[in-house]
Amino acid sequence: MEFDIFGSCLSRDGFEFESNSHKVNQYFSRSSLVSILQPPLSKIDVKIDLESNFLKRTVKDDLTKRFKLYINNPRSKVIIIDLIQERYPLVQLEKSWFTYSADYRRAKLPKGTMIKGYDQLEMYKKNIEDIAALFQKYEYVILHEANLAETYYNNEGDLEPFKLYDKDNFFIENGKEYYSLLKENLPNVYSLSLNGFKGAGDHKWGAAPSHYENEYYEKYNEGLDYIVENKKDYSYNHSE
Repeated sequence: MEFDIFGSCLSRDGFEFESNSHKVNQYFSRSSLVSILQPPLSKIDVKIDLESNFLKRTVKDDLTKRFKLYINNPRSKVIIIDLIQERYPLVQLEKSWFTYSADYRRAKLPKGTMIKGYDQLEMYKKNIEDIAALFQKYEYVILHEANLAETYYNNEGDLEPFKLYDKDNFFIENGKEYYSLLKENLPNVYSLSLNGFKGAGDHKWGAAPSHYENEYYEKYNEGLDYIVENKKDYSYNHSE
């Protein structure tokens, strides 16, 4: 089966494991759902100076709001969403809002008025019906209720805390509200929830709060199969 993905690497990386028999069609990353609702940047030929085509594309996708155009006629029947990227602040330019991701910042794009924390959550709440309407062309949505890891196993197998920023801590504490609001407004949604896992220092992309131990992705793939086959929510709690 082919899926579209709107979210973080936590929803994408499981497809690289042998336990996953599905494919990714379109992958949209490093964008806030509130940002996607907004008008695109008028100067879409703006230079984005980053080291890979993937990073350049993700920033440009947010500036041009490509996802909002794509979902008028999506090429997949099902989309996987996670909301990890709602932790990024929003920046205002040309009376529109854009996702102030690490890549946006590294590309040295303009920094206008910013919104974050509870003010950003309120903006999400006010726009939740329009956000939910973005996904009406899909047969159903798999809501991957992912959050950030607070600790990880280092290369020696010892548990260490991540260095977390204010935006990370805010999402760890308030991410459930983001997910609950979206679930309440989506008629065609199934939840995939995995809890109790730690980050991995030997992850192929390096140690980060959104890079988990391998078993996380194995259970994620198990959850995808379960939802596709049964059209029911999937939840797993990992214990030491």
